[in-house]
Amino acid sequence: MSETHSGAAETAPQIRYESCLAFEQTGIPHVVWFEKALRRHGVPTVALDLYILVLDIEVAANALVESGWVLDTVSPRQIGGTVVEISQNPLITPDNRTRTVLLLASGWRFPLATNLLLEHVPMSDKLLSANLSFPTSSALLDALIKSYRAGPTVHQKLLLHPSCYYNYLYEYVPAVTEPSFAD
Repeated sequence: MSETHSGAAETAPQIRYESCLAFEQTGIPHVVWFEKALRRHGVPTVALDLYILVLDIEVAANALVESGWVLDTVSPRQIGGTVVEISQNPLITPDNRTRTVLLLASGWRFPLATNLLLEHVPMSDKLLSANLSFPTSSALLDALIKSYRAGPTVHQKLLLHPSCYYNYLYEYVPAVTEPSFAD
């Protein structure tokens, strides 16, 4: 991540999730992914970039560009600290404060077209009445396991991400270890 976005983890919800708000307004299906999705389920994480799964990266990127976002053509294409060659589109907010990375939902084995796997959470910003789309804990765990087994790449270092994330869920989300969770 470039230095210009180093304060991203401390930004207000409205700024942090500005891309989600743009997608809500334009009707683009999306779901918050990786660290922010884990945090929603009680895993203590820090996220500098906001990763979002979408059905079509180009359509979603164009919607953000039309809202004043800029394609990040300078920073390396990476997930976490791993430089990877997978479909993604990083964009920077018009005020240059945060970066959102768009990923293909199909590449991460998340069935985004199935609205039943999403939790629509009200934004914690008093000035906005918007909902954010997060995966349910079971949908998140299923997609992480599936993407580990047959994800968007065979890059060994990148495969550590889904494996660590599903271990975090088992460690910090008690419901995941309940026998009824599998139902």
